[in-house]
Amino acid sequence: MLSTSEEVTYQVSPPKKIRRGYSKREAARSNEVKSSCRMEKKGLLRSVEFFKYRGIQIKSLITDRHVQIVKWLREHMTDTQHCFNTWHAAKGLKKKLHALSKEQDSSHITPWIKSLVNQLYGTAA
Repeated sequence: MLSTSEEVTYQVSPPKKIRRGYSKREAARSNEVKSSCRMEKKGLLRSVEFFKYRGIQIKSLITDRHVQIVKWLREHMTDTQHCFNTWHAAKGLKKKLHALSKEQDSSHITPWIKSLVNQLYGTAA
């Protein structure tokens, strides 16, 4: 996904066995929605509609942790397994651990942050 304050682009690719030209790139522009934070959801909705129109069921979907997307998937795609991109999860964990390490009596975790984030990547692989 490419994202700027003006445009968000989604690249959606099904598994190789059903790909046959069904790779889809979808863009949403900030002038199409009320706010730029809604562009990401708009791009995903267009991509989902593309596959539904062609009769392709989406069994699993990997996205970042965008709250509007998480809510929409939970409410409208209940049969679809939703997973978070490992990079985004690791970034969030690292940020929270750094914040925790700055609190009183918590500086001892600083040397462990890199190892903990790497462990997350290892378990997700």
